[in-house]
Amino acid sequence: MSSETEVLEIRNASLKELQERLIDDLTCPINWTEENLGSASQIFLEKWHHVVSASMPNGDLDARPLKTNWDEFLHSPTIEAIEDTFYDVEEIRALAFNTSRFREQFRSEYDASCRKFQALKAQSEIERDKHYPKRVRSLDDVIAWSEKYSKSGILLPNINIDLQRIIFWEAISDSFERKRVEYLLASDNSTISEKIAFDASWYAHFEVDHVRFACNMLTSVGYSNGKESKWLIFDVSFHAKIMHCFPVEEPHVNLQIASIDNLQGITEDFVTSLTGSA
Repeated sequence: MSSETEVLEIRNASLKELQERLIDDLTCPINWTEENLGSASQIFLEKWHHVVSASMPNGDLDARPLKTNWDEFLHSPTIEAIEDTFYDVEEIRALAFNTSRFREQFRSEYDASCRKFQALKAQSEIERDKHYPKRVRSLDDVIAWSEKYSKSGILLPNINIDLQRIIFWEAISDSFERKRVEYLLASDNSTISEKIAFDASWYAHFEVDHVRFACNMLTSVGYSNGKESKWLIFDVSFHAKIMHCFPVEEPHVNLQIASIDNLQGITEDFVTSLTGSA
């Protein structure tokens, strides 16, 4: 469609047609809900909001339909969100002109920043077998394996690659918020914006090729040299689109720290799976 034709369509569009056009133009090009990122999806939807805001003539005002009144970021604006921000049909028409003009710019920029994170996967047992016990018939076998291979933390066998990916994104979400708050608290500028704090945390987590951080799981996730381990160390290469994790008794100093508590009972589940007990 030529730009002249699109301008004419917007100029003659009804309110409903304008709203539908805005929903289409402002929908995030990646559906993070389908990626099973849990709370980390909000990071990428907030990034979408900021990319749109930076590209549009009226900044945050033009991107406002992508954010709810309780600071939740949206994959796609709703009609209610549009109407809550713009009360006049001509304001909505002006926004439609802006999204039509700049949508390729903010979509391309977002793809360049975020598309690579879709493909991130955990390394399988075959790819990184040193953290997985062999011939396990009991929890004691896992402990014995960790003593035999004392330099390699041994994961509970039921922490499979799908679960590792879920844990990783939940841990990233926690680590991201800690870094954001840390930046806000450490800043000498009392008027530091949430956007600047977001950008600082985004850079620390996503604008680097390699990320290593420790996550306190608050429950046993494996063994290290025969000792129960409640910490997972995550090693991530965004360039290679792979990550792996392994348990340690205590993390090294100077690692970025995260904490999540959604694996309570995983040891009991593992023992139950071996015994067949209900």
